[in-house]
Amino acid sequence: MLSCSLLRINIIILLSLVCTNDCIAINVVPIVWRAPFINKDFTGRKEELHKLEKLLLEHNITNINGPSGIGKSQIAKQYAHKHNSVYDIVWWFDVQTNVVDQLSDFAGELNKIVEMEHLRVDVGALSTSGIIQFIKDTLRTTNKRWLIVFDGAEKLAQISDYFPETHMGDKKHIIITSLDHYSDITNFNITPFNLEEAKEFFSKITHNHSQEITDIIEFLDCMPLAIQQAASYILYNQLSIKDYLNLLRDNPKDLFKQNSYNTNIKYLNKKNKTLNVTLNLSISRIKEHNPETVSILKALSLLSIRVPKYVLYKVLNNLGIDQVDISKSIKILRDYNMINEINTGGVIYYSLPNVLKEFIRYKYFTPDNLSISKFLNRIFTTEMEYLYSAIMVSLMEYIDQKKWNAQIDFVNANTYLFILSNTVAKNAYNDGIRTRNLFNLLICLVENNNMMFHHKSNYITLQQDIEFLKDVYNKIYTTKEMKKKFFLSAIYGDYIFTDKYNTDYYKEHLLSVLKNVEKNSRDIDVLVEAYLVVAQFYLFEGSLGNSKKYLDKAKLLQHHVNGVSIKTLFWYISTWLSMERGKYDEASKNAEEFLKIAQPLGDYPIDFYAINHFARIHFILGNYTEACIWSKHGYNLAINYYKSKSANVIAELLITIGRCYKQNGQLSEAEKYVNNAIKMFNNFFGGEQVDFSQASAHLLLGEILEEEGKDILAYKEYKFAESIYHKIYKENISEIYEISTIYANLVVLGSKLKDSGMTKRYYLKLVNKYGIDNSNVQRVIDFYNSQSFKLPL
Repeated sequence: MLSCSLLRINIIILLSLVCTNDCIAINVVPIVWRAPFINKDFTGRKEELHKLEKLLLEHNITNINGPSGIGKSQIAKQYAHKHNSVYDIVWWFDVQTNVVDQLSDFAGELNKIVEMEHLRVDVGALSTSGIIQFIKDTLRTTNKRWLIVFDGAEKLAQISDYFPETHMGDKKHIIITSLDHYSDITNFNITPFNLEEAKEFFSKITHNHSQEITDIIEFLDCMPLAIQQAASYILYNQLSIKDYLNLLRDNPKDLFKQNSYNTNIKYLNKKNKTLNVTLNLSISRIKEHNPETVSILKALSLLSIRVPKYVLYKVLNNLGIDQVDISKSIKILRDYNMINEINTGGVIYYSLPNVLKEFIRYKYFTPDNLSISKFLNRIFTTEMEYLYSAIMVSLMEYIDQKKWNAQIDFVNANTYLFILSNTVAKNAYNDGIRTRNLFNLLICLVENNNMMFHHKSNYITLQQDIEFLKDVYNKIYTTKEMKKKFFLSAIYGDYIFTDKYNTDYYKEHLLSVLKNVEKNSRDIDVLVEAYLVVAQFYLFEGSLGNSKKYLDKAKLLQHHVNGVSIKTLFWYISTWLSMERGKYDEASKNAEEFLKIAQPLGDYPIDFYAINHFARIHFILGNYTEACIWSKHGYNLAINYYKSKSANVIAELLITIGRCYKQNGQLSEAEKYVNNAIKMFNNFFGGEQVDFSQASAHLLLGEILEEEGKDILAYKEYKFAESIYHKIYKENISEIYEISTIYANLVVLGSKLKDSGMTKRYYLKLVNKYGIDNSNVQRVIDFYNSQSFKLPL
């Protein structure tokens, strides 16, 4: 009797003898197999399939690239089915959906073929990084032949962490399909059909071989997906080619009108207008005769991962569609070639082709209204974990910050998306979900919650998201890119500065990320932004010398920066650092540079922060009239921008206005403004000792109270301001200029209260920490000379 393996070899040999080049040996299925169903209408591409086979034999990894609708995925799919007899393992990853789940499925299947039982693993007990390592080790050490397909990759970095090791000639192959050309691997660019291939493809679907088909093929530029859509429409609706051609010609080709979603278009090719027209014709026809089918298209376009059949049915039930209509609609989508189906472990999964998914979003979900939020809220069901992932991925596709500078206006205009996203993230976290999807969504939310730029920034929500992010980061596998995003975006997290362990841990990893960016990034904006984050870290820590070191690195490159927000952030931090160092002339010049770039008219919150800095600098330099004009101007702009009197920057402007009233001797008005600012700060930050701006407010309030003769109350305010600075800056407190102001005030107040102990204690602190040349030391000396007092030595 033949062994199973020998029998299998004989079957393969027999099939190879009887099959022609076009034959697909589907009778012998690899031991581990998952790929989309075969396309029964696939036609032509003989040269492309032959070249792909040759490239894989020569290089092991090949990227099939080209525009949407050109047939990249179809070629990869055809290759997998046609060559299934020469591989023991074939696995297809849809990169546009939840790759982590697919990795887990793959590991479970690989586990079955591990020959040594002690090398098998409990996949369910492994972390994501453990699953990836198990897959890599298994595929590296096995003598079995395998093919892995990564379909729909946007960036090589997105999938390179998953690549198993391969060697030339060992029948271990990787196929990638992508819009882009990658310099590090072999690329295979796909072009449209030739005329004969296009005619054959059209005829195979429609069974029409007339001469008229040449007209329609040429109109559609021989693009495979456009031809498939046209042919499916004609077949399903029993339409003549002439009538369909008239529909094409009557339909406006330019469907890309001004729309806030245009910035997010990746797959819709504006140059390939015929594809857009065919999609529009098909969807309009479907909507006319089967409107519930459009609901399925909407759901699948927003649930941006492969959706199990039972989940899709649940979602559509929530939309009021019964099972009979769902089944009917799925069939219609099959007939129109608009839906992908894949069977894994007996479970059917559905998804849309990327270009169709994006077309549906463009057509039905423009982010300048509430349509996305309303639709997602209708299908959102908290007890279904799968929907969490689906909705999180969908939200990320709208708010992901690949081009952060271009997204600021989008964020400010579409705050409902971020409210919904925060709700989903919070619910998912509280329900115990710890996944990469949640991690990535939180990254998006933290990056988008920058109060310098965004209208609805919420400090308390930001801290909550960063805490969630830290917890999820410690429990999942993350790519180098996402690790970089974590450490660059979590800079505003209060937890970082709560104790030395957290600060040192964060600092170590942040500097490691910076080193990696310096080594690998070719994008000046990314590098400068990284320098600014590190400079801010040291500024928050109170290490002003180190902050200046990295700000100087950014300064060397800032003339090459393209992003306006990065330029403005550079000059804002420069101004802030100069003020903390007590170098107000330098701060004034930096503020002027900021104003040259921003010309603040109230476009972003950072404008108001800069205006406030400028006003405060004028005040300190003795230009009181200018200070009052600028602070009131900034306040009016901010009130108009926020449509309320509650925002961190409004509180800061109130403090500066309070200084003006104090300077003019209007102490009760000054006290009122500063007290209002303190209340606003406490509400914004969710506590009384969170931010250094709160310390500045209490310091100013102390000075007002002291002028009013309320010395005991003034003493309490100075001490409270000192405690805030100590809490925030710890051992770096002596680098902060404003602390010297507090010490000097306490020395003078101590002499008024005739408390020699307090006077001597704070004078020694002042001189020992800041030196005799410090302006506040000189102020104390001048005060004692004017009163003919002896210095408290």
